[in-house]
Amino acid sequence: MLMGVSQLFAWLTATALLTITAIVIAARLTNPSLAIAAGAMFAGVAIFAGWRLNRPLADLPADRVTKEAAPVAARRNARLLATCYGWGGMAMLAAYYLSALHWQHAWQYGVGMLLIATAVYAYNAALADPSSPARQPHWLIAVQRLTMAQGFAAAVGVLILIVSGKLTAGKGDWIANLVFVAGGVAIAALSALSVRTQRRLMRLAAGR
Repeated sequence: MLMGVSQLFAWLTATALLTITAIVIAARLTNPSLAIAAGAMFAGVAIFAGWRLNRPLADLPADRVTKEAAPVAARRNARLLATCYGWGGMAMLAAYYLSALHWQHAWQYGVGMLLIATAVYAYNAALADPSSPARQPHWLIAVQRLTMAQGFAAAVGVLILIVSGKLTAGKGDWIANLVFVAGGVAIAALSALSVRTQRRLMRLAAGR
């Protein structure tokens, strides 16, 4: 039996809490393998949730696509991205403030990601209002372009971290880099799914 929207988000939230706990344990034990496994688990579940939530809308028959379809897709994807940023911020702060591991920039990146999560979730909430300007095509297109830039930046950031060899436990930022990679992979994939869905829905709705 396929899970509904609320069940998928509940599953993703549970996964986020479980993997954050595992990352804290990894930080306490200086265990990169556990942190990598936890990050991969969260990213995998987030990407699966994104695919599962986008597929019904991305594959919606053309004659059933209305102007309401794009805002619905945008809202789902905004909530997914907010969850990813929230996971990254909470994982970062928990790893460094619930263990002996120290990195002077942990609070900056952790709080920064939580602020981004709050902003994206506020956008998600705005999309729920039928009279909100956020539902207008020009705003949806602007956010789509921002999402493309976000996905590209995340992908480049992940590649830089992997090539730089900073994913070892040699320095205090090792667990931060693992969180960046896991979150970056999830955000890059979810951004691609979101843009693909939005483009199709808006193109079909404009032709009606």
